[in-house]
Amino acid sequence: WPPKPTNMTSVAMPLIVVTAFFAAVALIGFFFAGRNSDDRGLVRTMVVLTCFCMWLFWLMPYLAQLNPYVAPILSSETACVYDDNGVPTCS
Repeated sequence: WPPKPTNMTSVAMPLIVVTAFFAAVALIGFFFAGRNSDDRGLVRTMVVLTCFCMWLFWLMPYLAQLNPYVAPILSSETACVYDDNGVPTCS
């Protein structure tokens, strides 16, 4: 601990690829969804917002893994082994 710095390519590449994927799906959905519907604007809005929400749902856990808030820090004073009777043996 602390974690080793990562290569920015290893962080940015999945971000770029997944963002491009969701942008492509949103664009395809924008142009092809609701073509014969009277509510074409509503259908397009729903498709684009759905893609945005799915991208955001992927982005938040991905970014949370880069810099975790809670990390286990184990010191020798807190490491105890409990026997069958529940009596701790600390080192």
